[in-house]
Amino acid sequence: MNKKFSFQESLINLFLTTFSLYSSLLFIDFLIRVAGINNPHKEPDKIEAKRMIEEDIPLRKKAIKNGMKPIIFPFKVREEFLKKDLYPIGSIPNTNNYYCNEGYGLVQFKSDEFGLRNPNQVWTKKNLSRPKIILIGDSFTFGACVDNKYTIAGNLRKSFKNKNIINLAMGGNSPYDYLASLNKIAKEIISSFQNNDYVIMIVFENDNIEKIEGYHEKILGSQTLIELNKSSNRPLKLKNNYIESINKISKKVVPKSDSFLKNYYKNKYKKSFNKNLKNTIFLRNVRETVRKRIASLKLSDENDFINSPIIKSVNELEDICNNKCKPLIVYIPSSTFWRCSSTEKVFKSNLKKYLLNKNISYIDSSKVINNKDRKDYSPKGIHLSKKGYEKVFLLIKEFIENDLKN
Repeated sequence: MNKKFSFQESLINLFLTTFSLYSSLLFIDFLIRVAGINNPHKEPDKIEAKRMIEEDIPLRKKAIKNGMKPIIFPFKVREEFLKKDLYPIGSIPNTNNYYCNEGYGLVQFKSDEFGLRNPNQVWTKKNLSRPKIILIGDSFTFGACVDNKYTIAGNLRKSFKNKNIINLAMGGNSPYDYLASLNKIAKEIISSFQNNDYVIMIVFENDNIEKIEGYHEKILGSQTLIELNKSSNRPLKLKNNYIESINKISKKVVPKSDSFLKNYYKNKYKKSFNKNLKNTIFLRNVRETVRKRIASLKLSDENDFINSPIIKSVNELEDICNNKCKPLIVYIPSSTFWRCSSTEKVFKSNLKKYLLNKNISYIDSSKVINNKDRKDYSPKGIHLSKKGYEKVFLLIKEFIENDLKN
């Protein structure tokens, strides 16, 4: 009887302990949900959803009717390209594209012969032989959601008429794509047409990504993408197998339908009682908080940072220039309203610290971009406003003008 009683007592104690712990976690989960810790972007998300339904879908529909095509972003097709031992660096060449709207209307432009956002004359022999400013980066460098003249590249073209501005950035790019742009395109330009050039890599907090095993080696080991013929008026051109691949693979990329997008954004932020109850029972908010904390600690580790994709890109930038060009890294801060990041401060600190021992100049645009001021960012999205892009451009302009004086 004593043994039986002892066993029953142990079960009861185990149940009470488990119930007590679970009840505490339930209460914590409830507090997290009420405080909105895991959803700090509720208001901006609603602004974007409203914009998508009322503006973006009708504008996109009109653009498609007028013959415009969606941009094929490298990150969406790179797995398909890697199967062919290639790496994508742009969208479909010489195509009329529609892009994005964050309060200034739907941006539209024609891609160049590399599928990038440049006028085609940047690729002539005459212009490639001139002093150049080559831009590497993601959607901020690409000029997200503003017309060409308001982008960083557009402002540089207006200010430095004696230089050839080549924008190698694409929306959605990550440090892996920076590596590809540097190794497959910028390296060829600098080595073949060196002339007091600048290579500028513009970085954002979402470049603080984890390493994908083997990706760095796959990119560097993939086929060359361009052919060089210095006797031609257009000495650099994409290889035929690359053009065939982008044309073929792009057909597999089907944009989401209007009805899908409408339903998705209408229902995305609707939370029923049953859904909230289910999330709480399964401690979704607690689990998400723990997951984010673990990811934050991992991304903040200095040893991991040294081996991270962004550092591989930084090292590639330094190697390519190596007294042949002037490398510069520019940091753009994220908006506390649109996309508050828990790891940004540590990421920026680690990057700045690493660059102290590198022959690379660094500009933190936080000195002119106030991440708490919505006027520096788009009216209806996460990217910079026209004024914000101009502020970053002016920092770059000041750096180049001061450097040229020395």
